[in-house]
Amino acid sequence: MAAQAMQQMLNLDKSKAIWCATSWHQHQLPTDAIPITGIQTTPEHSVREPGIYINADLSMWVHVKQAALRCFAALHQLCQIHRAVPTAMFQLLVVALVH
Repeated sequence: MAAQAMQQMLNLDKSKAIWCATSWHQHQLPTDAIPITGIQTTPEHSVREPGIYINADLSMWVHVKQAALRCFAALHQLCQIHRAVPTAMFQLLVVALVH
């Protein structure tokens, strides 16, 4: 009965499992599927929690990589508009991006 209630609370299309350990102990983690409410779920190497990516080794490498990609995309967009806006506005946009 409790498993059925848990299945109803979990959105199985969005739910992911992750084992966390230091990089030295990653090789010791099981790679087999994990039964969650009767459904086998394969552990992921990284998962996205609202606003942050978490790696299995807690290094946050995926999060840093995603943040860098977003920053480079924003810089590229700023380069495209730099002649269309006043210098003071452009400087304000760059400072806002950095902060």
